[in-house]
Amino acid sequence: MGDVDPESPMAAPDNEIAEQVYKGIEDEGFEGPAVDTLLHLVRTEAGAGSELLGDVLVYLVQKEHPDWAAEICRMAWASHKGQPPDFTAVCTALAYVVDMSQLQAAVKVCHFILQMKENTQGAYYFDCYDISFVLGNMVEGGMPSQAGAILYSIYCDDSSQGQMYQELVPYVLGTLIDYGKVSWATELSKQLMYADGEAAIDYGVVGWCMAQMVYNGRSDWAACICDAIRAQKTTWYNQGALLAAIESWGGPSASQTVANFMLGPKGDSPTKGGAPAPAGPMHAGPRPGGSPGKPGAANGATTLHFNAAPFMPGGVGK
Repeated sequence: MGDVDPESPMAAPDNEIAEQVYKGIEDEGFEGPAVDTLLHLVRTEAGAGSELLGDVLVYLVQKEHPDWAAEICRMAWASHKGQPPDFTAVCTALAYVVDMSQLQAAVKVCHFILQMKENTQGAYYFDCYDISFVLGNMVEGGMPSQAGAILYSIYCDDSSQGQMYQELVPYVLGTLIDYGKVSWATELSKQLMYADGEAAIDYGVVGWCMAQMVYNGRSDWAACICDAIRAQKTTWYNQGALLAAIESWGGPSASQTVANFMLGPKGDSPTKGGAPAPAGPMHAGPRPGGSPGKPGAANGATTLHFNAAPFMPGGVGK
């Protein structure tokens, strides 16, 4: 982390600082001096502060408090002294955690970055805005592979708790599109296609996501991503293969709907600019198979499965 003043809190071992933060939250909550000191270091020490934040996040997850870690992330990116929210430190910290072979710790923090909210009908949903912008800002900050690793690991988590979060993946991409961050959604989609860097491309995961988008009335999301990738003239991209993957999950009508959206006049989507309540969230069900930890070819499933409690992209007042 470079040279620091031996009297500075930065001179203490990272695990000692993390323990101080843990004890501070345990004793005084998030308003105590330990958290204040950490946030000051994060805001003033640039890269070193972000690495320290990453160490604290891992420590809190190990102490079975990913919820505390997520709350510290919110405090770190929150508006400060009249400045707009700044995701830089949190994005750098999460990328650092991934690079330190602590991917699952990063995923657990991201689970709790999601916020449960209540809509006007009294139904509860997960607001995807924060997690979408964290991962999107990682792309913007030159950390797309780490963001992609987190998103793909969320998709792959078959644990009883993880299955609750698998369903958010299409909404992460769609939320970015609704907020005008098409390039971020496009890069994250490409990251989900990389089975082995650009040496092996697999369309199964993104095909599954897009089939869910169609089912939930947001074919415009899928078409927007397809158009954006095609416009990049990426040498490896095969649009026919992606449409085939969509068909394998949603049937011929799903792939044809996406193709029609791409052919039709831009901007005529009935859901453009809005974020309507979906018919229900996506339940992962049988997903693309393949070698452990990597996406595989779509397995030909044509049935989509849904739960009752809706997930919503974005959020009121964002």
